Amino acid sequence: MSEKWFEVFRAGTYPQGTFGNEDLDAIVRNHAADGYTAPLVLGHPKTDDPAYGWVDRIRRVGDKLLVTFREVAGGLQELVNQGRWKNVSVRLRQTKQGWQLRHVGLLGAAPPAVEGLKPIHFEADNMDLEFHAEERMNEEDKLKQRIAELEAEKQSAEERAKTAEAQFAAAENQRRIVEIKRFVEEQVKEGRLTPAQRDRGVVDFLAMLDSTTTVDFAGGKQTQANWMRDFLQSLPPQVVLGSIAGRDTDPDVHVEDFSEYREGQVNQERLVRHQRALAYVRAHKVPYEQAIRLV
Repeated sequence: MSEKWFEVFRAGTYPQGTFGNEDLDAIVRNHAADGYTAPLVLGHPKTDDPAYGWVDRIRRVGDKLLVTFREVAGGLQELVNQGRWKNVSVRLRQTKQGWQLRHVGLLGAAPPAVEGLKPIHFEADNMDLEFHAEERMNEEDKLKQRIAELEAEKQSAEERAKTAEAQFAAAENQRRIVEIKRFVEEQVKEGRLTPAQRDRGVVDFLAMLDSTTTVDFAGGKQTQANWMRDFLQSLPPQVVLGSIAGRDTDPDVHVEDFSEYREGQVNQERLVRHQRALAYVRAHKVPYEQAIRLV
């Protein structure tokens, strides 16, 4: 028999599931991979014998699966020519490596599951096979399948939206932290906060405050975050940087002169605090005792 390729299956959606070109490629790869050769049989027997021929080669062309046969029984060719077995269907099996062709079955009165293939028949050494729809999906089945596909797409879209929302919230929170740090550094620069106060968690505290819901305060409705910002900005400077009061500039303020002490005899930390207190006295005209407690 001269070699000829016959259409036996095509990609598409069937009651058994959806088969794509990648599934057809798997059938081609798995042909005779484990020593199994798909037989040509009559109908869909529970076992794959007796065989009236054997699938020799398999390939995919577009969305169709084509095969060649060998050792086809001569009597079978005559029956096909008489129209006794003019339709063809296939049996597929799912394996770890994907789908595998188990047999090609010739059908009599029963139409096959695949439509749209070339009509063919036996003539001398040539074999033609025809496919008709055996288990066409009715409109209700098609709608159910489409609804299931849309539900899957919807779920996927919702998951992507949740991921994007979480990423946006994280970016927005990071932006807010950067802005709060900038605000706190401005208060330190203006002297309303000392570096020590800043380092005790002012940024974290401001970040925890609600910045969206307004609350009734004495001065009107504000968010907690905005109220605390206004409060910090209303504080008087605790330290006037670069301005140290001295007895030569304010005769009412007593300033101890440490210049006569040698290095190591003066506690530097207390000296700095003393100088800050003097600056506070000069700026706010308060007693030294009060200033030293504030700085």
